[in-house]
Amino acid sequence: MASRTNGGSSNGPVDKGADFANYFCTYAFLYHQKEMLSDRVRMDAYYNAVFQNKHHFQGKAVLDVGTGSGILAIWSAQAGARKVYAVEATKMSEHARTLVQANNLQDIVEVIEGSMEEVVLPEKVDVIISEWMGYFLLRESMFDSVICARDRWLKPSGVMYPSHARMWVGPIRSGLVDQKKNDYEAAMDDWYGFLEDTKDYYGVDMSVLTRPFSNELS
Repeated sequence: MASRTNGGSSNGPVDKGADFANYFCTYAFLYHQKEMLSDRVRMDAYYNAVFQNKHHFQGKAVLDVGTGSGILAIWSAQAGARKVYAVEATKMSEHARTLVQANNLQDIVEVIEGSMEEVVLPEKVDVIISEWMGYFLLRESMFDSVICARDRWLKPSGVMYPSHARMWVGPIRSGLVDQKKNDYEAAMDDWYGFLEDTKDYYGVDMSVLTRPFSNELS
């Protein structure tokens, strides 16, 4: 798993155990998998990509990066893949393995629990498939793992699903920003009133705490 730093700072790599717990734990729960699997736009796009391009899968070795519930690995097998390596970093791998067996695909789909950066496969693959996109495209932080998988395990003639992504960026003004600013100003006005009351009634000057109070609101 690639090291990540807090907020892009140069404080060194995040503790691997903490990074795993903070990021990946969500994906170990079926309720979160259900939320993703209920996204018809996402599901239809991948389903059509696989079954309208069976020639890329038939008789081929496939690597599913971040298999989650195992749905993409199962589709790959149903499309004719010879072997599918379904890699999942969380305990969701246990559910994926159960689902594969329930669909009688255990001889084709091998579910592997581990991080993509550390897993060792017995062969190079013809296809890499992964649902790695998140909010604002890169939110789920899986892009590095997909690139690692490509560089380590994809044959020179191999294909990737998806192979390209496009990000559109445009400036906006959000009412949430104005609301946050108004809330901050109101909280600071209340703080200054609190300082005056505390000094007038109780004889204690607490103004030295203004900066840390402001930082808590930021």
